[in-house]
Amino acid sequence: MASPHSFCCSSRAEGVGWWSRLVPPSMDWAATALLCAAAATVITLVHIYHHLLHYAEPIYQRFIVRLIFMAPVMLRSASA
Repeated sequence: MASPHSFCCSSRAEGVGWWSRLVPPSMDWAATALLCAAAATVITLVHIYHHLLHYAEPIYQRFIVRLIFMAPVMLRSASA
């Protein structure tokens, strides 16, 4: 009888799961970070676009847009 862990766990030290068959183990963290950074940038730019599209409270929204814009700026500075 097989052990209960033989189905979900591999005996290999690295690369368990479907993701390891697509991307080499050394690129797992880099690919995940790139995907998250790209998603955060897109979401942030859409959010800024909606704030500027409905610019009803200029005094407040100017500061809100500045704060939201910090996410892509920080992502860019962290990747450099």
